[in-house]
Amino acid sequence: MCRMLAFSSISDIAIRGYLNKLKKMAKDGKKAPHKDGFGYFALNSCGIFSLVKSKNSIIDKNITTDFKAKILIAHARKASPETKKGDDQAHPFSFYKNGNLTVLAHNGSLKEYSSDVLGVDTEQVLRIIAEEGFEEGTKTLSKMNYRALNLLVFQNDFLYALRLTSAGFDYYTLFVAEKDGLVVVSSESVFKGMQPLENGQALKIKDGEVMKKWQIKDG
Repeated sequence: MCRMLAFSSISDIAIRGYLNKLKKMAKDGKKAPHKDGFGYFALNSCGIFSLVKSKNSIIDKNITTDFKAKILIAHARKASPETKKGDDQAHPFSFYKNGNLTVLAHNGSLKEYSSDVLGVDTEQVLRIIAEEGFEEGTKTLSKMNYRALNLLVFQNDFLYALRLTSAGFDYYTLFVAEKDGLVVVSSESVFKGMQPLENGQALKIKDGEVMKKWQIKDG
């Protein structure tokens, strides 16, 4: 169980305020606290990125970064009791092969999974999305035994979002807001006017605009 936030912007914007929104969800949001690690991936228009992962709680962190980015994926973790809790298990996870980078944050769980490296179900989710691509990979994942597969993904210069759950419908939520070259997606409504994604709904986003919206699976 986790809290997540992402944005896609037409130009570089400060990430600090958005990380503080994540911090507030981690401290005061649904099923809080989410204190088993945090991390973020931020990419600017020059191609420079910052990837931060920590086993420590974002609740206790004084966020001082001045980084500006056009893509942000941020995550506060609440680990399942049986899973490892370390820097390596903090989200987002990344997969790099043949010049292609995939970055992924996950809220939910696979009920059956394999993990050779990280010891968490998100490793299998990451491999499927990285190897099959977001659209085909989510079709594969939707046929598996899952509790929830809420995903925020950066791949091939696009930001993707998916809300997919079989339980906990009031918790495994994603909300979206679009305005003036900026799209924000988060686990909870952290800005005025955010609208919930339907269960099974996916978004493809670039340069602060939703390019495609579709149903992976009927809710």
